[in-house]
Amino acid sequence: MKEIVPLKEDAVIDVHAHVYPRPALALADTDELVPWMGAFVGREAGGPPLFVADGKKKVFGSPFHFEGPQARVKRMDELGVDVQVLSVLSPFFRYHLAGAEGLEAARAINDDIADLCRTWPDRFLGLATLPFQDTDRAIAEVDRAINELGLVGVAMGTHINDSNLDDPSLFPIFEAVAANRGFIFVHPNGNRSKPNVMNSYYLNNLVGNLWESAVAIGCLVFGGVLERLPDLTFCFAHGGGYGVFAAGRFRHGFAMRPEPREKISTPPRDLIGRLYVDSLVHDDVALRYLLDTLGPTHVLLGSDFPADMGPQDPVAEIAASNRLDDAEKRAVLGGNAVNLFRSLGHVVAPEEPAPVP
Repeated sequence: MKEIVPLKEDAVIDVHAHVYPRPALALADTDELVPWMGAFVGREAGGPPLFVADGKKKVFGSPFHFEGPQARVKRMDELGVDVQVLSVLSPFFRYHLAGAEGLEAARAINDDIADLCRTWPDRFLGLATLPFQDTDRAIAEVDRAINELGLVGVAMGTHINDSNLDDPSLFPIFEAVAANRGFIFVHPNGNRSKPNVMNSYYLNNLVGNLWESAVAIGCLVFGGVLERLPDLTFCFAHGGGYGVFAAGRFRHGFAMRPEPREKISTPPRDLIGRLYVDSLVHDDVALRYLLDTLGPTHVLLGSDFPADMGPQDPVAEIAASNRLDDAEKRAVLGGNAVNLFRSLGHVVAPEEPAPVP
């Protein structure tokens, strides 16, 4: 039976916080590569953890993962973050695996995140990963993750083995998440630009991740997913990449060209306005644009914790902004997330203490 978590009105909630699965991390504290669930894990020269799968090596931006959940909670206290919404690091999505293997890996990850949430129920909410490459297995794991493990939704990549988010095989999974009132957090999982286009200067991350999110948003909008599932909540990492900044171009293209109107009748500007994004744009002007475009209720605090590409003091950065008023700062820091998760039925207001006689 799912337990509904109490969440205070003024909680500071970071919706973009990553974990390296502890079952893999227990094997990774070595300079040797160790097999785990069809991949290899290890430690880069005594520093951050690494992960090798499908012939690709990924070194993560912080050794902090090795310090454990107690150190995470301590660091949250130092940053002024009350709650993190935990999602697995994106290379662990494992979409290249066969369905049964993908489900096994997803279940191990989801069980670990659920255990963190049970152990620290006032500090963590959790997002499941799914074997999106296998529709039936993914739907079954949606039900288990949300209704048995108590996770509040799903984290997913901007593509599934190069298929965009309007792929018909994904729609039944999205329906299942919507039926279970889940929240979907979309994070880039490797950019698909041509070889050598973004290999220099870390552009694969600086540009490629943002491009990936723009493609994903465009496919959800023009592919009819948002129009057909009006109750499904999507939130995009990194402020939605370039996607929200393309709202005007989407609107113009919809008015002038037949291709954007093939699958939708709702203006794309209305559909984009249903999205949520995190605040991780590293720029006050960009953050102001997101609030003005999506509305002040649709931007949530996100830090990419503990990655080096995240802000070092995310709460203080929002609090110090001279482009947001106090009400907007409170909304971004947690008010919007509290309202969203309450509306989805995953959290409740804390019980009022009984009056002293």
